[in-house]
Formats: sequence, C-alpha cells, structure tokens
Amino acid sequence: WQRILEGPAGPIFEVQADGASQVFRGESPTYPWTQVCVRSRAPDGRASGPLFFGFSDELTMALITRLPGYADVMALETAAGR
Repeated sequence: WQRILEGPAGPIFEVQADGASQVFRGESPTYPWTQVCVRSRAPDGRASGPLFFGFSDELTMALITRLPGYADVMALETAAGR
C-alpha cells in the first residue's frame, strides 16, 4: 500500500511492500519507492515515485490543478525560481 500524509513541512509519502512489515517514508514520492526496490533487490534499485503515486496520470494532474490554493502555490514557486 501507499499513502500521502500531512507532515510538519509538507507531504510525507509512505509505502509498504506486499507481505512486508516495514513502512518506508520520505519527503518525495520517489524516496520510499526506491527503498522498497533496494530492499527487494530489484535489478535497477530505482523507481519513479510520481508514476507509482499516480502523479504522471493526466487526469490526476488535471484534478490537482483544480485544488484550492493551486494557483497561489504555483505563483510562489515561480517567484522562487523553481
């Protein structure tokens, strides 16, 4: 399973592999998925967290842009040069 929690400074991404007891957490969606791959000894040892969390899906991306405050966050990110 996977889920996104509200952390003190932003989202916390959690992943638990099927049949595993350990939960992997990170401030980016890629970090916990990479840890799952490393622990499972996957050949590459890497994963696309945004893809696995569904952020690469066009419908998901469209819905995110409709969330309250989206335009404000994007304006702050643009002003910060990100």
